Amino acid sequence: MPMRRSQQLAGLCAPLIGLGGIFTAIFIHRSWWSLTDNAISDLGKVGLPYNWVMNVPLVVAAVLGIYYALGLFKEVNILQ
Repeated sequence: MPMRRSQQLAGLCAPLIGLGGIFTAIFIHRSWWSLTDNAISDLGKVGLPYNWVMNVPLVVAAVLGIYYALGLFKEVNILQ
């Protein structure tokens, strides 16, 4: 059974949304955050203003990635 077009689109959008959220969070917190001194997860920690800028796109990207993976499983007949 061929993969749905929406699943293909989800597979393309998931990394773009996830990386877009990370880069936007880096831009917002550029005054104190640096790649060599901090972890990327510091941008989404509890209590940080605008932590949702990184967390929400990562959750959305994960949901889209799961939807895409289900289409891949159907493509190779793992799921019926």
